[in-house]
Amino acid sequence: KVERNWAEDTRRAIITVLDELFYSDFETPYYNEGFSNSDITLSQDTKTGSAKVVASKANALFRRNWSTELGIVPPYSMQMKYKPNKVSANTDYLGFRIAFLAEEGLQKRLDDVNFYVYPKTGEYKVVANYLDNATGSTTSLVAETGQNDIFKTMGVWSYVSVSINESKQFIVYFDGTEILKSSILNNFTESSFLIQGSSLVLSANKTEVLVDDWTILDNGEICTAVARNR
Repeated sequence: KVERNWAEDTRRAIITVLDELFYSDFETPYYNEGFSNSDITLSQDTKTGSAKVVASKANALFRRNWSTELGIVPPYSMQMKYKPNKVSANTDYLGFRIAFLAEEGLQKRLDDVNFYVYPKTGEYKVVANYLDNATGSTTSLVAETGQNDIFKTMGVWSYVSVSINESKQFIVYFDGTEILKSSILNNFTESSFLIQGSSLVLSANKTEVLVDDWTILDNGEICTAVARNR
């Protein structure tokens, strides 16, 4: 109760407690809270209130990392709503990435696993990047390549989710439909799969994407690329 001019006002608020590791709808003034960026210009889109992410160099990252003390491991799930506004070439892609903490002494040090989509052609693939200690070079392992017109998303809002379940399967949903379930992480049996964070990857300079409803779960639930009730 609040007293005002010798009268009482009663105000009530409903607080929803969410079992989510992270959520942002990029509202004012917190649209950039908790994110770190590499070669990204970030602003709030005036029409939609979503985050406007523009690459200033190739392989730009819009990312959310976690403290190492949290010790986050799979199951782990990330989803977001996105809209590609500017993509220059058919070969330009967007990547939805789960990144891992570096572990020393492994033959193959896993860096990240990604779902790449090409908004102009509908092509897609799953890619794991790792350091090969035998050669000292970073190597990309490619799996589950294909093409589907549903990924031709220029100027269109879509939901996508990427997840790792308890069995270390990498799972992708798109607008409520399961697209693939990959065993690519079986190639890294030495890894502890300690998760560093999640990122949106923009492969080419000047790529512009709107992002909204970024959700991350570590409670065992696998996101299915649909709006969540909160």
